[in-house]
Amino acid sequence: MKNILILVMFLWGISPLLFGQGCLPEGITFSTQAQIDNFQSDYPGCFEIEGDVTITGNDITDLNGLSVLTAINGAFIIDENPELEDLNGLGNLTTLGSNLFLFKNNALISLSGLQNINTVSGDIDISDNDNLKSLEGFNNLQSVQGSFLIFQNDSLSDISALGNLTSVGTHLGLNSNPAVQSLDGLSNLATIGGGLGLYYMQGLTSFSGLESLQTIGDFLAITYNFNLITTEGFSSLQSIGGDLAINYNTLLETIDGFDNLVTVGGKLQVLDNPVMENVDGLSQLQSLGDEIHFWSNHELQNVEALSKLTSINGQLYFRENGSLTSLKGLENINPETINKLIIFANASLSDCDVASICEYLANPSGTIQIGGNEEGCKTEAQVLAACLTGVDVESAESEVLFYPNPASNYITIFKSGSEPGKRIRIYDLAGKEKISQEIDEDWLDISPLQTGIYIIEFSVNQHLVRQKLIKK
Repeated sequence: MKNILILVMFLWGISPLLFGQGCLPEGITFSTQAQIDNFQSDYPGCFEIEGDVTITGNDITDLNGLSVLTAINGAFIIDENPELEDLNGLGNLTTLGSNLFLFKNNALISLSGLQNINTVSGDIDISDNDNLKSLEGFNNLQSVQGSFLIFQNDSLSDISALGNLTSVGTHLGLNSNPAVQSLDGLSNLATIGGGLGLYYMQGLTSFSGLESLQTIGDFLAITYNFNLITTEGFSSLQSIGGDLAINYNTLLETIDGFDNLVTVGGKLQVLDNPVMENVDGLSQLQSLGDEIHFWSNHELQNVEALSKLTSINGQLYFRENGSLTSLKGLENINPETINKLIIFANASLSDCDVASICEYLANPSGTIQIGGNEEGCKTEAQVLAACLTGVDVESAESEVLFYPNPASNYITIFKSGSEPGKRIRIYDLAGKEKISQEIDEDWLDISPLQTGIYIIEFSVNQHLVRQKLIKK
């Protein structure tokens, strides 16, 4: 019995060494190599640090003294260590309970040493590490629950170590990493809970590598990528929760690769892409949560690919798109979702009388600014006149077949060429018949129609004639 008691007491005494313990709830800062080398003797049995860990020191060259660590539950900050080339010594670290920050470690070449980390519970920020060449060490990283930011690492060329990353909880940002030429390392990334920002990535010509990405919870910003030629790479993306902004990409020729994108929860903003000719890759887009904004895309030829778009919930803004000749492609937008119309200084734009704009002009809910465009779209009056221009199936003998136009309650039928007893039909711009009636009288009650633009159809001397009618 005595021997058993002694054994129990012995095991109780060394249990911290056998099973480890949480320690340093207040955190710790390592500012010298000696502190790291002496960690195990200074803090015996300390395997799991409860607080923040900061490593910052001019003489720190290796982290081998931290090899017993299995978890850091606070933030882990590795900042301004000019002699530290890798993170070897952290190979037993499996848990990061908060943020991981690596700032201004100018000798750091790789992240080797972090290979047993598969989840980071907070943010990762890797910034201003001038000689960091790869993310080797993140090979088993699967999930970042916060944001993942990779910013201004001038030598970083290889992100293939991120091949197992499947989700980022909030934002993913790649900004000013000029040597990165491929995003193939993100080939398994499926969801981003927040936004995706791709800024100043001068080595990229496309976004090949993002083909598994299905949802972005907030914005997608593609901005200041001066060698980007195509947006190809988003073939699985179905929804963007916030804005889609494609701005200031000097060599971008076309917006493509968004083969399955149906909804954008914010605005569609396309600014100052000087050689971009079309937006053909947005052909499946059906709804926006905010405005359409096209400005200073000098070679933009058309927006016909937007023909499936039915709702924008904001302003319709086209300015200084010098080669744009027509707004065909916008005709299916519900005019009730437009709250402002700006069509200004598009030097070649003459065709603005698409259905959505015509109906908005008939019953505007906000500001209208039309000017500085080509003949036919120079003024609001010109566009409205084009909206009223008849479209004859065969030519009629009379130009005016009914009046007034616009009308509120009744129209008078001009009968000099029309045929009494023939049926008159009125359709909305979707082609749905709204009125069908014989024209024995010289007037027609249109009061049941809602405000908007309609097509009126009747026979004149055995010719079928259609004209546009504005109901006030």
